[in-house]
Amino acid sequence: MRLESLRVRGFRCFEKETELLVGGFTAVLGRNDIGKSALLEALQMFFDDAAPDAGDVNNKTEDRQIVIICEFGDLPDRLVLDASHPTTLADEYLLNVRDRLEIQKVYDGKLKTPKLVGTYAVAEHPSHAGYESLLEYKHAGLKALAEGFKVDLTDVPKNVSTALRRALWANAAETYGTLKLQPTLLDLGKDGTKQIWAQLKEALPVFALFKADRASTDQDAEAQDPIKAAVVEALKAQEAKLEELREAVEKSVLEVAALTLEKLKEIDPHLAQELKPTVARPNWASAFKIALTDESAVPVNKRGSGVRRLILLNFFRAQAERRNREAMGPGIIYAIEEPETSQHPHNQRLLLRAFLELSEQPGCQVLITTHNPAFARGLPVDSLRLLCRAEDGSRQLLVGTEEVYAKAAKDLGVLPDNSVRAFVGVEGTNDINFLKVISCTLSQVEPDIPDLAEAEDGGRLIFIPLGGSNLANWIGRFSHLNRPEFHLFDRDTAPPADPKYADAANKILGLGCWAEHTDAREMENYIHHAAINAQWPEIGWVPHHARTDVPMALAQMIVAAAGKDWGALKEQGRKDAQAGIKVKLNREVVGRMTPAQLTESDPNDCVRGFLRRIGVALAA
Repeated sequence: MRLESLRVRGFRCFEKETELLVGGFTAVLGRNDIGKSALLEALQMFFDDAAPDAGDVNNKTEDRQIVIICEFGDLPDRLVLDASHPTTLADEYLLNVRDRLEIQKVYDGKLKTPKLVGTYAVAEHPSHAGYESLLEYKHAGLKALAEGFKVDLTDVPKNVSTALRRALWANAAETYGTLKLQPTLLDLGKDGTKQIWAQLKEALPVFALFKADRASTDQDAEAQDPIKAAVVEALKAQEAKLEELREAVEKSVLEVAALTLEKLKEIDPHLAQELKPTVARPNWASAFKIALTDESAVPVNKRGSGVRRLILLNFFRAQAERRNREAMGPGIIYAIEEPETSQHPHNQRLLLRAFLELSEQPGCQVLITTHNPAFARGLPVDSLRLLCRAEDGSRQLLVGTEEVYAKAAKDLGVLPDNSVRAFVGVEGTNDINFLKVISCTLSQVEPDIPDLAEAEDGGRLIFIPLGGSNLANWIGRFSHLNRPEFHLFDRDTAPPADPKYADAANKILGLGCWAEHTDAREMENYIHHAAINAQWPEIGWVPHHARTDVPMALAQMIVAAAGKDWGALKEQGRKDAQAGIKVKLNREVVGRMTPAQLTESDPNDCVRGFLRRIGVALAA
């Protein structure tokens, strides 16, 4: 599943319901003490089934309730509520009006120790009398209800609850002509719905919150040592196997316990009757004691804040690379509070790059907070969520637009970095990797071509991943910093049609900056066929037309070479395969190219011309 939004009410500073829209990469900006941390901790409370403290309750709310609502997309294709009889969330009428899973948790803040009082699904659900609460019925109740409504069960498996519910709802639709769907609060704590919530919880993404600038405590161990989050994620990927192991062990132990009680009956029947064998569920995460220590065996959570964050930085870089290599199972949300704290600007840029790359991997989302103007300057516009006060003093979250960025710049005080010599705008992180790798190769033999990776590491150049569909929001964004800008866009279209982003490029040129389109379809079309065959010798790649969608064509050939049917893959599977190939092309394959091969694949010197222009600015 994928988190689409968070809504909070009555939690700390959020008196009124406030919504945070969540994407692949989301950055919450705002001044100190505006409520950024509260949003992350509300999510942690939701995912970890934690109870709030008395101080978490907003005293201005009349009902003294804390309400946390999460909406999810990318929903599981099936839900098993009856053994071997899968159903779907849509078939069970568990989706809201936006076809998302909406889960609401309510906490009673009137109590001395606030606690969770209800978990609900907000769904478009049948509302006819007698049909409105079928999910709460157990099997026997559903069967009796069907008999009472005289539902024809001739072809319906009478021992399957999901089948009985479908038959009942079909009967309601036939009887009334409509199911009369309306927004309904479905209690997931009832006898019949507990199993549904148990299944849904298993499909929720892992939530890992990192607050490395806080004091080290035993309770905050996971935040201090990011390796623990990797353990949790790995365990969730093996959940089915662990459950099988648990059931096998429990069965064996209960057999021994039963035999023990049988023997006890022979001596003391009364005592044997009082005893009941119970088996507690194991906490698998506690079985793995993994820590990073130095030669003096000092653990991570006892080191200085700068060191902890440096380790955190490289944890995210490692996760980004690992997710590029592996098909990861469960979804995961990495939430990081002010990640740039205690880090050199160079490390901040690496950290931001790692976050962006990580957020592009299947099943992965990144959510950060910051009030640092230099760090905020490099964030994609559509990722920005500005948390600020409304006129009545309540909190509001503004979604990223150019106007919101301008307001954020004013609130945070965005200042120029005198070490920066140029900004380079491209459509995404894959393009950044292509330019960095190829410029490194060329710069070793061509003095007029700069090594962009070295320039970025030295703080003289800043890459900006613009995001194609969001280009208009970036135009003129850095003009106040008085630094040259260079923008390179994919053509995407075939001549004589104008390039896809021709209008945006013309506006950039009108501001005195430089903008150009690739003459091929996109960056990957400049990768030489010999380099591709060196990476995947089994597919026999030959030179393709400059308009070919190279990542797509390669993904299809690689899947076919593995003996699989491309057409049989689900849409998300095809997207993931293509994204993985795109990452490999720009990270690894381009590094196999020689300058001579680039000359052959880019006869018009589009790439070299772009790099040389940047080189002039860096040398100025």
